[in-house]
Amino acid sequence: MKILLFKKTKDSDLRVGLQVCYKSINGNYGMLGVITDILETKPLKEYILNTSFGSYTADELKLIKE
Repeated sequence: MKILLFKKTKDSDLRVGLQVCYKSINGNYGMLGVITDILETKPLKEYILNTSFGSYTADELKLIKE
């Protein structure tokens, strides 16, 4: 599994059911989650992950190369 750290993740890249990495408290992209819902709060979209740690924006999520 490769984490695409240097790819700027956009809202158009993300969808429900997609496995992504997100930042830990230390700022490292080492935590895995699956997007279970997308909240459209203007001006941002927020992504709910199955880990229930909160909602994230596209800047805080990184894609995983399959």
